[in-house]
Amino acid sequence: QANEAIGAWLIDFLFITGIFLFIFCALVFITGLRFTQLMQIMAFSETLSYFFVLFSTLYIFYYATLDVTDTSTPGRHILGLRLVTIRGGLPLISHSLKRAILDYLSFLLLGLPFLYHVPGKLSDTVITKHTNV
Repeated sequence: QANEAIGAWLIDFLFITGIFLFIFCALVFITGLRFTQLMQIMAFSETLSYFFVLFSTLYIFYYATLDVTDTSTPGRHILGLRLVTIRGGLPLISHSLKRAILDYLSFLLLGLPFLYHVPGKLSDTVITKHTNV
């Protein structure tokens, strides 16, 4: 099941990256500037800060909102997984938000907390195989 969870995460990561690129391109289009002009206006550190804040927000919002739905995230849905509480029910937004933040911090720490299931333990959630009842 660990391989499926990693596969689901990769699918979701591609979705998040696509959304991020769409928003970034839309913002560049709205400003009316060419990408090269925009990069000349913004310092490199400002650009990195912008990317980091936007991507972080998207990542956390994506998981926090989609994990409380019946279908979960697209990656988990495709691979037949879902996030549930340790009691087996659908997570509340508080569970999902905590899990999303901890998952993102784990991602920033090169996935090391995932090895010990830290996000799940601290948010009282687990990723399980979804069965239709």
